[in-house]
Amino acid sequence: MSALMQPVPQQQAPPPQQQQQQQQPPPPQQQQQQQQQQQNGKKQYINDIGDPSRVVHCRNVTPDVTQSGLVALCMQFGRVVNTVMLRAKNQALIEMEDDAAAQKVVEHCQSHGYVEVDHRRVYVKYSRHTELSDIPAGKTLLVSMYNPDCDISTMIHITPVVVYQIFGNWGEVEKIVVLAKNASSQQNHNRVQALVQFASQDVAQNVKDVLQGQPVNLGEAASFFLDIQFSKVQEITTNTNAANSNAMTFPKGMTPSLLMMQNQMGWMSQMGGLSLGGMGNMGAAGVGGLGNVNMNAMNMGGANGGGSAGLNMSAAPFMPFGQNM
Repeated sequence: MSALMQPVPQQQAPPPQQQQQQQQPPPPQQQQQQQQQQQNGKKQYINDIGDPSRVVHCRNVTPDVTQSGLVALCMQFGRVVNTVMLRAKNQALIEMEDDAAAQKVVEHCQSHGYVEVDHRRVYVKYSRHTELSDIPAGKTLLVSMYNPDCDISTMIHITPVVVYQIFGNWGEVEKIVVLAKNASSQQNHNRVQALVQFASQDVAQNVKDVLQGQPVNLGEAASFFLDIQFSKVQEITTNTNAANSNAMTFPKGMTPSLLMMQNQMGWMSQMGGLSLGGMGNMGAAGVGGLGNVNMNAMNMGGANGGGSAGLNMSAAPFMPFGQNM
């Protein structure tokens, strides 16, 4: 019993000198280093701009944000070498002439955390790419027609004639090929692509500069945006004379209005018993249900203020889905 009732020995407090060593804060230099590491870690987490590069990465590039708006922003800080619009991801890559110019762009945009382009907040940082593959300018353009909200191929049958009605008034078009869906385009199902070959490189360059990023409205049938890049294909060699082909060759001197008139005459000759004088009254029961053709109604806005009123083709000819030209 006496053994069970023995008192438990109490822990002895460490000597005063040892207590003082345990409670003593780290040296000022060590404290400063710890605080700096915490601040750097927090800053990097909140605002990670990546490693310096002459290519800047832009996100939240919604359909309202135009390529011309992004380029205008970056041109304030240096020459823009190349631009790639990643519309399917609402992103863009812009290559500046050197790292210093890219640094100015990033610092400017990071001063408030974002920058407004075409009334949208765009977030900018360095890209993981050190440069963008530069496709040399030529007379053939790779055109992507896309709608971020739907698959336009279910709304309208994109044919060479439709593509020609968009580009034919901006320069002499020689050939057009509407590309078949492949593995890449299946993933980006909201996009239809075409190759458009112009008479010269100068014409192609001007068309690219003017129409890049512009919206196109095809009446109530469909609407989409244009993403235009130079193609690696310099000369279209696809057989443009094959029956039911997605390729067409356009003779010199052809215009969209002349092409539509030829198509109307061919359609009326098939119907028989109709005079050409009745063409003016075809109205909404005209070719493909398109009504009267007035190419003057095709215009582009935003030429002065950098806006994007786009191409209004509500009165221009197009082919609804399921009908063939």
